[in-house]
Amino acid sequence: MARILTDEFIARRHRVPRRRFRPVHALLAVEILVAINLFVAGVLLFRSHGPGLLVVGSLAGFFCVGHAVWLQKREAELRAIHARWHEGVELPERLKAALGEDCFILENFGLPGPWRRVPVRLLVITPRGLFVVEVRFWRGAVAGNGQDAWWTLTPAPGSKPFRVPNPLVELRKQVEAVNRHLQRGGVEWPDIQPVLVIDSPGTEWRIAAESAPVLDPEAAVRHVATWSAGRTYSGRKIDQAIGRVRAAL
Repeated sequence: MARILTDEFIARRHRVPRRRFRPVHALLAVEILVAINLFVAGVLLFRSHGPGLLVVGSLAGFFCVGHAVWLQKREAELRAIHARWHEGVELPERLKAALGEDCFILENFGLPGPWRRVPVRLLVITPRGLFVVEVRFWRGAVAGNGQDAWWTLTPAPGSKPFRVPNPLVELRKQVEAVNRHLQRGGVEWPDIQPVLVIDSPGTEWRIAAESAPVLDPEAAVRHVATWSAGRTYSGRKIDQAIGRVRAAL
């Protein structure tokens, strides 16, 4: 049975919270600030410069209201098409039961990136290779291309389809972050395998040119438990990789 190491390392670590305040909200805040400044300037300069600034400030205000309404509607749509996030509790336990004592699992942590920490949902270290696992809990039918920035998700037959970000893009960033972090610590590990898990019963997906396996939880566990690059990593090498990742927690 494998070991889940994340909670064994430190009680307080760099978990990756679900952000409530997104960059698009910051943009809306800037838009509102600009609109208020234009409106106030228009009022103050109305007598000397006419109604021009006042009209522009009013139009900017209407634009901000429309943008805020659109954001609220979009977030409501996203909540409707996502299954409830349960932080991958079931998948790590399945992996723990399927893998041997020489395998180790880390979940839901962050690694240093060029601008900010890169969230990693699941990292599985085995003598056969290292696996970076991303999980999605979408409901419905998912279609897209592995190289596109966006996929299409249809929650139910005949319902409105939605565009969702391609998780394989995020997965590639995670693999790059893991590889970069290991190399900076002098740990060479050429076999880093990405895996995307669609963890929602009944979800169908049609992904062309996928750059990583797209699997259900059961198939993902089999893949991680059996895949091999034809080489075996020693216990010392595994300890080096674990120590390097631990330094970032």
